[in-house]
Amino acid sequence: MKAGLVALLLLAMFGCSQSTGPDGSEPGENGEAVSAASCVKLYSPSNLTEQTFAFDGTITTLRYPPPESSGADGADDDLGSATFRVHAWYKGGSEAEVTLDAGAPLGAITSADFPSLEVGKRYLVSGEEKTTMHACGFTRDHSDADGQVWKDAFGS
Repeated sequence: MKAGLVALLLLAMFGCSQSTGPDGSEPGENGEAVSAASCVKLYSPSNLTEQTFAFDGTITTLRYPPPESSGADGADDDLGSATFRVHAWYKGGSEAEVTLDAGAPLGAITSADFPSLEVGKRYLVSGEEKTTMHACGFTRDHSDADGQVWKDAFGS
């Protein structure tokens, strides 16, 4: 029950829309299908540049939410957080280390294209406020190819 509520809250936070394709899908970044309940904005280099912040970093610490992390209205108000050692800022910062709220419940499987966060693992991270990582492909596992796309998108 709680997992279902969390999923609904995530969809409300990050938005969802019905796809326009007759088969219930729409094209994704590379032509792959995207489920009918999908992100309002799909990941693309042009949409990426609309984010307020973006960086390449490695997680040094994960803080999982306490078991009783519900507010008075019953909504989860603590999804956990991750502290990153920043290798390179593409936009919106200069700190050597930054702590952000998780864009999805830590340890949960989501349908909002959010990576599984692990200490010691490198990520490309972005969001619209420097408090929370965005899902929907805007925070992703680091790869050299994606890193180059981000550098090119931000003119770094």
